[in-house]
Amino acid sequence: MEITYLCPAVNNAVGGIKVIYKHSEMLTKCGISSSVYHPRNPDFMCTWFDHNTTIRRNRPLVTGEDFLVIPEMWALFFGDRCLKTNTDYAIFVQNGYLLELGVPPQQYERLKTIYENARVLMSISTDTTEAICAAYPKLDRSLIHRLLPHISQSFRPAKKEKIISYMPRKLPEHARKMSFFLSEYMRDGWKLVPINNMTESETAEVLGRSSIFLSFCDQEGCPLPPLEAALSGALVIGYTGQGAKEYFCEPNFWPIENGNFIAFVHAVEQSMRNIENGLLDKESFRNGISSLRSRYGQETELNHLLQFARATQRLESNSLR
Repeated sequence: MEITYLCPAVNNAVGGIKVIYKHSEMLTKCGISSSVYHPRNPDFMCTWFDHNTTIRRNRPLVTGEDFLVIPEMWALFFGDRCLKTNTDYAIFVQNGYLLELGVPPQQYERLKTIYENARVLMSISTDTTEAICAAYPKLDRSLIHRLLPHISQSFRPAKKEKIISYMPRKLPEHARKMSFFLSEYMRDGWKLVPINNMTESETAEVLGRSSIFLSFCDQEGCPLPPLEAALSGALVIGYTGQGAKEYFCEPNFWPIENGNFIAFVHAVEQSMRNIENGLLDKESFRNGISSLRSRYGQETELNHLLQFARATQRLESNSLR
């Protein structure tokens, strides 16, 4: 069966879409038939990052020949169609806080039925897994497959400058408030640099030169920007968004309670001093980067993906019996 990922047609920097594209691309490289299909705009293809993903355009979906991977925010609509056509499907949950997005309360039971009848549930983080189980406590946890994202090698340290970067699209009001508060604390030579409407390569270039990255993620499954910044050699200060708790550890990360702007400002102020005194060159900091690279590297993600692919193959073998 072809593993077909359903995906929104959005050409902005959305980490979850990049993960979908990369999953399908990696499966294809391993000789497993896979594609990405944009059901609401079949001619669409993302261009804001580099990829060699197979884009499914006008080929109809065929029961028994396609195994669908449905993003959690589309679970009700497409999951319902799969149940009615007896099509095997997985639900890929990249954000456990979007399980009920767009679902009216009277459809909650139907949504539960769709989750309980999925052949596989894919989870992007420990927090996401716990969110799924909190929503559906009677669900068979053995159906949940953990898939870690991998971070491109383009995110790596460059010559560091006194740059504090951030993404204003993430909690824009918080970003604006922090910019205001920090204006009185910026040390000589330091500057704030927003990362907005940039390609992946442009983002990697800024992060490579950044010494500090401000994390404004909120209620996310596994936020990629803090990981990309840390692997680019920056000290990451800010919010975990819940999903980043599993990797937000010292000395490469400094977690701040969501909305605690006073603590946030003083953490950045202290960090500028620490970096001027050589924090980024310390062995413990460099070891932290190496540990992250290993955990969120391509080999780890590939192993998890192959486990998922084997699960779909077992389903196919069972159906042939």
